Amino acid sequence: MDMPTERFALRYSELGEKYGPITWLVVPGRTIIVLNTYDSMYEILERRGSNYMDRPRAAMIQELVGMNFNTPMRQGDPTWRLHRKLLRPALSPDAIKRNYSELLIAGAHRFVKRVIREPETFRASLKRSLGETISDLTYGAHEDDQGNDYVVKQEELLVYSTLAIAGYLVDLFPLLKMVPGWFPGAHFQRDAKKWREHMTELRNLMIEGVQKRMAANEGRSCYVVNMLEDLQKVKDETGADITEDIQAVYDSGFSFYQAAADTTEIGLKNFLLAMTLYPVAQARARQEIDHVVGARRFPEFSDQGDMPYVHAVVLESLRWNPPAPFIIPHASREDNTYKGYFIPKGTTVIPNVWQISRDSTIYEDPSTFNPDRFISNPNILDPRDFVFGFGRRVCPGKYLAYQTMWMFVVSTLWAFELEKPEGEPPLDKDTDRFDFGFLNSPRPFECNFIPRKEAIDKILVAE
Repeated sequence: MDMPTERFALRYSELGEKYGPITWLVVPGRTIIVLNTYDSMYEILERRGSNYMDRPRAAMIQELVGMNFNTPMRQGDPTWRLHRKLLRPALSPDAIKRNYSELLIAGAHRFVKRVIREPETFRASLKRSLGETISDLTYGAHEDDQGNDYVVKQEELLVYSTLAIAGYLVDLFPLLKMVPGWFPGAHFQRDAKKWREHMTELRNLMIEGVQKRMAANEGRSCYVVNMLEDLQKVKDETGADITEDIQAVYDSGFSFYQAAADTTEIGLKNFLLAMTLYPVAQARARQEIDHVVGARRFPEFSDQGDMPYVHAVVLESLRWNPPAPFIIPHASREDNTYKGYFIPKGTTVIPNVWQISRDSTIYEDPSTFNPDRFISNPNILDPRDFVFGFGRRVCPGKYLAYQTMWMFVVSTLWAFELEKPEGEPPLDKDTDRFDFGFLNSPRPFECNFIPRKEAIDKILVAE
C-alpha cells in the first residue's frame, strides 16, 4: 500500500528518506525497487547496464495497444539493437548540426512569430511549433497532400499513450488480456482497440507520405528519408537484404515524436517559467545574447561556443525540473546483488531522477533556478547525465533535445523580454510550480512577452 498513486516523484523521494537509497516494494504480480541517489542509479543501471536493459512487461501499452515496436518500449532484443545502431550516428551532435540545423532554426522562428501575433496563446504556440519541428525532422513534413495533420494526430496519440501507461489492472494480471471486449468490466479492451487503430492509421499515413515524396523526388532531408537513401546505397553496392533495416527505420522514426515532444516542451516551459520568476538570470542571458548576436542577425548554432551562460540556462532548465521525473523503468535480466541486497530476475527498477535534482549534496539550494551553478563549478553533475536515462537505455535523442532547447531559448530571449504578470502567485515552492505526474509539467502560468523592436522587425521582414 506504500506504492504511490499520485505525485509519484515526491512519494518516491519520501520512501528514500525513510528507507535509504534503494527501496523494495511488492505489488501483486511484480517486485519493484526505487533508486533515489545518483550513485545507486549509476552503479546499477550504467555500470551493470547489460543486466538492466530490458523493460518491465506492460500488457496494456505494449501488447494490447501495440506499442511494443516503439524503441523506448522495446525489450533489449536484436531488433532494439538495430534501432540503436541506426539512431546513434543519425542523432550524433555533428549529424544534428549538419542535417537539421535549418529545421531547428525554422521551428524556433515559427514560435517567435506566433507569439508576436498571439502572445496570450504562447503555450499552444510552443506545442505546435515543437510538433511541427519534430515531424519535419523525422518525416520531412507535418501534413500530407490530403490535409492530414500529423501534429494533431500525434498529440492525440500522446494522450492515449499517457493513459495506457498510467496503469491498468491487466498490467498486473496479464492473463486478463484474454478477456473479450464485450465482457463486463473489460473497458480496457475497448480503449486498447480504439487507440491501436488510431496508431496504425497514423503510422501508415506518415510512411505513405514519405514514400510518395521520395517517389516524386520531393523528399526533404529528414531522419527517415536520409536513412532510407543510405540503406538503398548499401543495397546497390552490396546486394544486401535491407527489408529488416527499412522496418527498423520506420519504427524508430515513429518513436521520435512520442519520446521528444512532451519532454522537450516541458523543458522549454521550465525555461519560460524560470525567466518570469528569476529576472536577474534572464537579464544576464540576454546581455550575453546581445553581445554575441546583436539585433542585426538571427542567433545561429555557431554562436554556442560564445554563450556559456545561455548554455547554463538550458542545463538549469533541465535540472530544475526533469521532464520525466522517473524516466521509463528498467527490468533486471538475471539475479543480481547490490550492497548486500538481492535483486531477483525480472525486478522493475525505477530511477527517481527528480530526487537527484533536489539532492543538496550535489546542488546547493536545489529548488532555486540558478544557472551560475554550472559556471562557477565546472565539475558539477551535468543534468544530461541523468535526465535522459542511464546505460544501454539512455535516450539516443539527448543531443537533439539539447540543441532544440538551445535554439528555442536563445531565439526567445533575442526577440522578447519575459515578465510575470501582475497578480500572478509567487510560486515559491516546488509543489506550487510543478504537477508531479508521469511527466512533470509546470502548472499553468502566465507570461508577458515584451517585443524587442529591432529583433521583431527583422524576423517579420524575413517572412
